[in-house]
Amino acid sequence: MTFEDRTTQAAARKPFYKRWWFIAASFLLVLFLALLIFTPAQESAPTDSGDVAEEITLHPIGEPIEAPGVTLTVESVTRSDSIELYADGYKRGYMPNETLNADKGEYAIVKTDVKNTGQSPMDLTCGFAVRALLINTENQVYDPIDSLYRIIDNPECNDSLNPGFETQMTWVYQIPSDT
Repeated sequence: MTFEDRTTQAAARKPFYKRWWFIAASFLLVLFLALLIFTPAQESAPTDSGDVAEEITLHPIGEPIEAPGVTLTVESVTRSDSIELYADGYKRGYMPNETLNADKGEYAIVKTDVKNTGQSPMDLTCGFAVRALLINTENQVYDPIDSLYRIIDNPECNDSLNPGFETQMTWVYQIPSDT
């Protein structure tokens, strides 16, 4: 390669805005800005100071509770030492149901009616569209058990509840026996 070839080659280089690293950096910047703009603000996590319980308004059983995108009505609350689940890993109805015993404590079973009042579908069992917490008289907060889709008569995983429709949903919480 001669000196003339090298000088010609340097002059033929692409401008910086056409190079791969500039295009990749620009794409990542646009993606970051889009996520920043279009991601809804998240609520802060509850702290041990009792923030969650102070914000809670108790509703009688049977009274609709309205929240952004959802109306939920608690139909019943019961306690049990065990719950019946669809068999794990099988299509519903093809295997006998399983019984899950509470190793420690017991289960609080909350049966509800849920209406999607929002603008888009929601997955109640696997998408966690509704954050349903159970709070006892001591302001202790409980999350529902895993695999809500296995609870008898609950919607299946990825079974979307479209806007304007209503379904029954059961949340199960493991709680201490003395609660």
